[in-house]
Amino acid sequence: MIPVILRLYNYIIMKTYELLYMISSQISQEESDNVKKDFEAFVQSHNGVIVASEKKMPQPLAYPINGISSGYIVTATLQLPENTVKEISQKLEKNTHVLRHMITIKPVHREVKERRTRKPITEPATPSESPFKKPEEQDKKHEGKVQMDEMEKKLDEILSE
Repeated sequence: MIPVILRLYNYIIMKTYELLYMISSQISQEESDNVKKDFEAFVQSHNGVIVASEKKMPQPLAYPINGISSGYIVTATLQLPENTVKEISQKLEKNTHVLRHMITIKPVHREVKERRTRKPITEPATPSESPFKKPEEQDKKHEGKVQMDEMEKKLDEILSE
C-alpha cells in the first residue's frame, strides 16, 4: 500500500524539465544512439516520463571541450519527480561520452483569456461621413466656382488684346 501511495505522490508532484546534453562526435552514430537509449531507459526506471526527445547530427561547437570541436546535441523534455533530478545529473556526469549537460525547469504556460471590453453603443460619425454639410462649406465651394469664371473671363480679355 505504501509504495502505491509513494508512486501517486511522485506522479502528482512531477515537474516538466528540459534537458540538453552533448555527446562526443568521436564515437559512431550507433554508439551515440545507444547512449541516448541508455539514458532514456534510466529516466523511465526512475518513474520519469519522456515527453519528447530529439538528437541532431554532429554540430560544430563554439569552442572545443576536452579537445573535441563537434558533438551530437540531444534535447529532451522530461517529466520527473523532484528527487530524481540529482540522480540523472550524476548519471550524465559519470558518462564519459557526454561532454556537457544542462537541466532546466520548463515554465508552465497558462492560457491567457482575452479581456472583455465594452462596445460603444453607437459609432461616432466622422466629419467626412456626415450627411449634413454646413452652409459655410456650400458657400465656399460656390465662391470658388465664381472666382474661376471671373478669372477665365479676364484671361480671355488679356489674350484677345
